[in-house]
Amino acid sequence: MDHRVCINDLPGELLGTILTLSIGDQRPRRDISCLELTCRQWQELVEGTPSCWTNITAVEVMDFVRQALFKSRDASIDLLYDSWNSDGDFSEFIAAVDPHIQRWRSLAIFVEVSPPDLGRLETTIAPRLEKLHLCQTSKLPWFGNPIVLFGGEGLPSKVSDVTFEGFSVMIHPPNLPNLVSLTLKDVESVQLCNIMEILRTSPHLEYVELDNIPNPSLLETCNPESSTQLDAVKAIALSGLGPSATSFLLSAIRVPKCCSLRINCDLGSGSPVQMLLTPDLTHLHCAIQNMARLANSIEIDRYHSRRHVFTVGDFKLILETEEEDKLREAFH
Repeated sequence: MDHRVCINDLPGELLGTILTLSIGDQRPRRDISCLELTCRQWQELVEGTPSCWTNITAVEVMDFVRQALFKSRDASIDLLYDSWNSDGDFSEFIAAVDPHIQRWRSLAIFVEVSPPDLGRLETTIAPRLEKLHLCQTSKLPWFGNPIVLFGGEGLPSKVSDVTFEGFSVMIHPPNLPNLVSLTLKDVESVQLCNIMEILRTSPHLEYVELDNIPNPSLLETCNPESSTQLDAVKAIALSGLGPSATSFLLSAIRVPKCCSLRINCDLGSGSPVQMLLTPDLTHLHCAIQNMARLANSIEIDRYHSRRHVFTVGDFKLILETEEEDKLREAFH
């Protein structure tokens, strides 16, 4: 007896889930077209399954974007706008998705120059939002006032993945109980104390990347005696913060489960031991030893005469200094 079952004999709900999982987030229109051309049953199933239409990207023509917004009905939607691969301009895309802000599950925006208007993202809360990426890829300086998101109500409580790059954004209030990943690059509006408050109120945080955050002069407003326990953090990357801010952050946090640490710091003519690798960082010794335990080798490289890279396992220390002799103190 032949017990083989055709995939079309599966319950419609199960088959619909399988078809949904086969649709990628980069070119959903192409994948949907392939599925609908397979047979009449699949065409009808795709047309009637809202989850098949939830990946919405500006790579597609705007007619398809509007079609997907309609056919996804009340399902949570994932939105992507990349100016390098976009069929329409940003204002047209944001105008189309704006009325559906209550359904946004993720929003990723990549633009060369920050847009003048982010639509309802600035005024209305998005209760289902879990992922928010705002990236300006041109590295141009920010002009004007920082953006206030969600009418000043702060990021939605469900948010778990946040990336701001080149966008001057106000993160207030900073209470993000479900945050897992935080990346801040070239964000002029965020101060060190804001970052510490985010870390203190994010018990599930696993990944932290901070790159070129200004305002190190505001260190005196932070309490250096209080430490923040980050039991869930697994990876930290710090770059372009300056020695004072980098040292302060590393001395103020406790990361017992951290298994990857990247530090990139320009010391100028200063001493690594006096400016960065101070006794306040001794609590990191155990974590660094664990990172180095499985390392096959220790690598020390030199680039551009003043950039020195020390790598052992998942611990990487990049020091830029004009005084090479002073590096011997750090590696002694």
